[in-house]
Formats: sequence, structure tokens, C-alpha cells
Amino acid sequence: MKLPIFDLQKKKVIIAESIMHAIGENNTLFSRGGIQFSPARSSEEILNLHGVKEADLIITDDALPLMGGVKLCSQL
Repeated sequence: MKLPIFDLQKKKVIIAESIMHAIGENNTLFSRGGIQFSPARSSEEILNLHGVKEADLIITDDALPLMGGVKLCSQL
């Protein structure tokens, strides 16, 4: 059985700055796969970034300023 091949070079990820420590200071988790990512300080910034360049993945948490992660998901 052949596994599907994914082109990670073109994937866009938006990640909450509050959890940036999870990917390390050098962002090696993303840079190894050539994934383009954008950090965001708040849920509103995530919404704005997603509106400008639609993300393939958004990594957030529930304690973001102005709007929690659950409400953010309902806005997306």
C-alpha cells in the first residue's frame, strides 16, 4: 500500500506566540520541513493573518488575549 505524499513546502502555519517554546528558539520543527509559519500574539491577530494568507494549520491555546481558543475556532 502506497502512502500519500504531502508537499510540506507550500504549507502555511499560524501559531500562538504563547506556545512558541514548543517548537524551540530556532523553529527547527518547521524549518526542517520547509513549512512557512507566522507567530501571532492574540486571537485577533490570528484572524487577521488567516484573512491575508489562509493557513493550512492554526496552533493556538485557550488563554490568548481578547478571545480564547474556543471562540477563535468558532470565528474561523
